[in-house]
Amino acid sequence: MTMVRHCLFFALKPPAVEAARIGRLAAQLRAAHGLSGRPLRDERFHITLVHLGTTEQPPDPALVDAARRAGESLAWPAFELAFDQLLSFGRGEGHHPWVLGGGAGLDGVRALHASLVSGLAREGLRPGRQRYVPHLTLLYDERSLAPQALAVPGWRADELQLIDSLQGLTRHELLGRWPARG
Repeated sequence: MTMVRHCLFFALKPPAVEAARIGRLAAQLRAAHGLSGRPLRDERFHITLVHLGTTEQPPDPALVDAARRAGESLAWPAFELAFDQLLSFGRGEGHHPWVLGGGAGLDGVRALHASLVSGLAREGLRPGRQRYVPHLTLLYDERSLAPQALAVPGWRADELQLIDSLQGLTRHELLGRWPARG
């Protein structure tokens, strides 16, 4: 029996065409660096904006309702995003996410994150206070990577999504979506 964990978060997801392009890039980087980790499936690529918790049970309906109200309350303009760095994070022996990150090309993501945190606070929710580092995970591997410059076009961010990631089933369930407005 597969152990399923529910990870609730807000995210920006690339359109299917852009997700396929990112998937091809992940496969190329895997081959170029001799990695053993498999790239994520195209439909799972995303930039997490705010993580609301991981549990063994489905998310609390009151939490989901508050998160939906926060998402609905936001007025934000659509924006172009882009990546300029390839790096990995150290999450223990043999479990290093290889990610796309960036500087100014992700400023819109940072601004949306700040607005979302404020919206969640108005709903009585206080997401973790760790430093926010916007990134898109390509794959997980045993090896780590020192940051390196890599210009990668992003996409036009025009929809915020609330997702329940069913870890163990590698599936995302969409719980809400809000278009950019403002």
